[in-house]
Amino acid sequence: MVETSIPFSVGQIVGYAGDAPGQTFWKRYAPYTAVAMVSSVVWVQRAAPDHTVEMMARVQRVLEEHNDFECARPTWFV
Repeated sequence: MVETSIPFSVGQIVGYAGDAPGQTFWKRYAPYTAVAMVSSVVWVQRAAPDHTVEMMARVQRVLEEHNDFECARPTWFV
């Protein structure tokens, strides 16, 4: 099962923010993504605890894509 589509994600961001999202966009995107990760972990533990391992794998992937949030822009956005 394919969980993510980088071309789709890039298209969504470009459609929202324009061809070359600036630093302001990424500085807002990164905290939003980080907060969404935390709330997703809380949700999965309450609503579907048997899926916690999968959710934590997603969290790890997002952390890697943002170099532990040292970078606001994910590595897959080129």
